[in-house]
Amino acid sequence: MLSHHHSAATPQPLRSGVLVCVLLVAVVGFGISGCATYQERGDRALEQGSADRALDYYEQAIAEGTRDPQIYRSAAHAAQQLGAFAKAERFFSQALRYGGGVETARELATFYIQTSNFVQAVQVFRYLIQIEEDQEALQPMYSNLGTALKYSGDYLDAEAYLLLAQQIDPTDPVPYVNLGSLYDRHLRNLPKAVRFYECFVQMTGDTADSRQVQTRLRELNSQRRIDTSRVNLECGDKYRAAEPEQHDLREVFGLEDPQQREVTDEVHSLDLPLDYEPGTVDSPPPLVDEPTDQPEEGEGPEVVEDPADIYRDDRQRDDAEQRAEEAYEAGRYDEAVQLLEKSADGDGLTAQQEEMLGRSYYRVGRFDDAVQQLESAVEQRPTPQAVRQLISAYERTGQTDDRDQICERFGGWPDYAEAVEQCR
Repeated sequence: MLSHHHSAATPQPLRSGVLVCVLLVAVVGFGISGCATYQERGDRALEQGSADRALDYYEQAIAEGTRDPQIYRSAAHAAQQLGAFAKAERFFSQALRYGGGVETARELATFYIQTSNFVQAVQVFRYLIQIEEDQEALQPMYSNLGTALKYSGDYLDAEAYLLLAQQIDPTDPVPYVNLGSLYDRHLRNLPKAVRFYECFVQMTGDTADSRQVQTRLRELNSQRRIDTSRVNLECGDKYRAAEPEQHDLREVFGLEDPQQREVTDEVHSLDLPLDYEPGTVDSPPPLVDEPTDQPEEGEGPEVVEDPADIYRDDRQRDDAEQRAEEAYEAGRYDEAVQLLEKSADGDGLTAQQEEMLGRSYYRVGRFDDAVQQLESAVEQRPTPQAVRQLISAYERTGQTDDRDQICERFGGWPDYAEAVEQCR
């Protein structure tokens, strides 16, 4: 997946604090470390690559009751570097609450994409679109929102936002590749997929992403010739769907001859029996065997389940699945694990539920269980977010050989470009 990213603002040290330190050094010889603020110490540690030490400083400032959104943002970045995603999400949310503004919301949306939490990313991007007034800033938001919708399974809305992003800036190659993968993998419109892929390759030149897309194009063309003449897309111009062709249905169905119309109507008459054959209308064969008074030897009476019981079981199962999904989307991963494990003990889980359970295991720190569950989900129905989480779980558990294998397996697929970035 390609997306537009907004870089986090570099925390700025408090100049007044530095000035005080310089005066103290000149007058009484105090060291800078003795009077630097927690913000300054955290920023310095973060610059030196010590995210854990930086987070300690930021949390000390937070414990003292600070409401400075910059400190919460910095704490979120440090927590994210350490893999403490739940803590990072909480700090980002607190930064927003204390006035972090649009930039913090953008960072939170990017965080959700990087952690494959596309449902939450969709919500933040929708919020950003409502408050953004700059038309140029809206284009990457539409593109990112469309991409997040695609990976959250809302394909039609994804198409709408990605097309809107393409029309606002038809020179931006990012919507082209995401529309190509959407038509390729999900909407199964191969002519559009090929044409959008071709434009992406033409517009980006010889890049790693372009080479991956070219590999996919060769795979598609090796299967069969795909006609893109009706897609009506010129690279670098606004896409406009072609007008639908007009057809005379009488010609399509061959009904120009009135006599033929009567014959056709007769053949499709609903008065004819479904098992009609010439000569058997008066005595059609029975649709079911005649019941017998005695069961055959070795057979007992047939046991018929009460439809009410079947409906009740299905309804309870559906309720449990819905509650698990709601818990997962709300970030209550422990609750999602309990509900999904209960479903697994019953009728088993679908591939989508196995992926959700694996990702929930990861979020609560059960990395070995996450590996087992995500491996099963990827084998049944691979998705970029499942592959991304599985690679991270392999790294957490030190399974580098397995990580390298999964990276090699999905390395050439355009949809998985961002998922396998962590392999490099």
